[in-house]
Amino acid sequence: MSSDSLTRAQILSKLGEAMLARGWSLNSFSGLPEFFANTELVTPYYSAGDIRPFENGWYGLNGHIGVIHREFEEIWTARDENCWKENLLPTVLLIANLKALREVAYVRADTLASDIERFVAILHEILCKMPQSEGELKAAFEKGQLCDRPIEEFKGYSQRPKFAEFRQFVEKLP
Repeated sequence: MSSDSLTRAQILSKLGEAMLARGWSLNSFSGLPEFFANTELVTPYYSAGDIRPFENGWYGLNGHIGVIHREFEEIWTARDENCWKENLLPTVLLIANLKALREVAYVRADTLASDIERFVAILHEILCKMPQSEGELKAAFEKGQLCDRPIEEFKGYSQRPKFAEFRQFVEKLP
């Protein structure tokens, strides 16, 4: 891409290609916003947020990471049909809170492919360290840590009631 100008769709397309190459496909179910995740019962996720243009052709990537338990989402949405209108993710941490991602969350048109590759390589490393089974999820909550950060940092603001129920759900896992 030789132009200094990029669209959100162009950036997301490259991001999607790089994520898919590492096994993270774009998903959405139970009324959740779109996110990159695997197809397991318990999966880490990355949900792309705003893409903000800066001066001199730079764009800032944003978004958040967390963990989803598909069965919990089914239970959550089954109890209230209004959940489908605006279902929030149960665990949320803005990527700006993770230094490794914050440092590579900028892309330019002339280096888009390599910038996205660098960002996704680090994102992939982080996601792979997150729980990917019920046992790992329960252990993370018992330890009180996700991504080497206090689990409380993942409760977001508007998601707090859902986070509390998610915690109770996880505590009851075998």
